[in-house]
Amino acid sequence: MSRRPGQNGSKIKKHGKWYVTQVWVDVPGQERREQADDWKDILENWLNPNVGNIPLSDCNNAVLKELVKKMVEAGLSPKSISNYIQPFKMVVASAVNERGEKLYPREWNHDFCDIPIVETRKQHRPSFTGDEVSKLVAATRGPRCSTPSWLAAAWPWARGSAS
Repeated sequence: MSRRPGQNGSKIKKHGKWYVTQVWVDVPGQERREQADDWKDILENWLNPNVGNIPLSDCNNAVLKELVKKMVEAGLSPKSISNYIQPFKMVVASAVNERGEKLYPREWNHDFCDIPIVETRKQHRPSFTGDEVSKLVAATRGPRCSTPSWLAAAWPWARGSAS
């Protein structure tokens, strides 16, 4: 057997820490590191306290359903729940044997787990108005335009004036 955690009765808490560390170390790029930091927070705040001591072999749809129920009761939005369960599923899927085969293949059933549907129209999706885009374009004068000038041009409140 490999020395990777996730085998021989490893639990979410231990394997999750290994998984986040591997993503942070092995994958170049700031975005991935920020994502790994987010996953670390999810592990510490949600997964470890609620399912951290459950063996990976026992992490199934019923366990996920209970986790989702706790998140709903805590008032998390559907999008947050969707984001927070991803590390759970990825940690379980990352446990492999010495031949690289998944130790605990799962088919996650979102209906059974009562995972709330994310309604895109209810999401906070900030966007620019036509006037704001025009101001942004007008404020850019070449490739070396500094962020503060285009920000101030687009949003008067950003430079402290009410007009």
